[in-house]
Amino acid sequence: MLRILTALAIAVPAVSVPVGPERVAVEPAAVETGALWTLTWDDSCDAVLDSTEKSCWVALTVVGDHVGGSFAGPVLGRTREAIFGGEILRGGLVTLVQREADYACSYQMTPAGDGCWHGTWRDTNGAAGTVVLTRDLPEGTPPPTDTTTTLRITH
Repeated sequence: MLRILTALAIAVPAVSVPVGPERVAVEPAAVETGALWTLTWDDSCDAVLDSTEKSCWVALTVVGDHVGGSFAGPVLGRTREAIFGGEILRGGLVTLVQREADYACSYQMTPAGDGCWHGTWRDTNGAAGTVVLTRDLPEGTPPPTDTTTTLRITH
């Protein structure tokens, strides 16, 4: 799937995605294939990460309003064969679904003022919690200061 998304990223021209009253440009040709993000989560749906938070890396690619990717390394010490797929919806809502052979997890996130995506997750085991997706920037790069500079959405 990532190969297909990569091929599409090269072939698809820039498009605009409606976000609230404004339109935000998404430039597929400029997408970094497999850009690294930190996925941080806990097990309570209270919009605040607590001391039990866990994290891992995910590699995500955006083509138009579609998002795809996979884990980039172990998750809590285990190798996971998951595929992520999702989309950027009107209003900046991002939905991702993590699919594995006997497990699935959905994430719903919106942009936050800190340049991250904040939201909730729920899985097929009945668990749920808070989630934050943060772009791993090169060392020394200041974090984005606006709510549109995430998931390769340009301002």
